[in-house]
Amino acid sequence: MAIFAHPDDETTIGPVLAKYAALSDVYLVVATDGRYGSTDYSGLPAGDSLISVRTEETKCACKELGINPPHFLDAKDGLGLNGNHNFYEEVASLKNRIKEKIAELNPDVILTFGPDGDTGHPDHRLVAMLTLEI
Repeated sequence: MAIFAHPDDETTIGPVLAKYAALSDVYLVVATDGRYGSTDYSGLPAGDSLISVRTEETKCACKELGINPPHFLDAKDGLGLNGNHNFYEEVASLKNRIKEKIAELNPDVILTFGPDGDTGHPDHRLVAMLTLEI
C-alpha cells in the first residue's frame, strides 16, 4: 500500500509500484481531493472540476501501472494548513480514515513520504506523519 497526500503523488514511485504489482496486490491511497493543485499554466481552475480531472488521472495512472484502482479518502486539499478549512477537524477525520483503510486492506508493507515530504510540501509531510504515527 502506498499512501500519499494528492492525486499525482504516486508518480514519485510509479516504477516501484509497477514492479511490485507483478508480485502482489498493490493499493494506492490518496488522502486529499487535490482541489487546490492548479498552476497558472495548466489552464484548469481550482475547485470541483479539478477534483474530477485529478481523480480520473489517478485512476488512469493506476491502470497503466498495473495496480489496483485507487482509494480516495477525500480530505480537503490543504488540510486546513492553507486557511481554507478547519485544520483540527480535517486532521482528526483524516487520521481515522487512514486507520480504517489500513485495517480494511491489511497491507504487508506501507509506503509513504519521509519526514521531508519529498518536496517539503506541508500536505505531504502531514499525511506521512499521520501514516507513520498509525
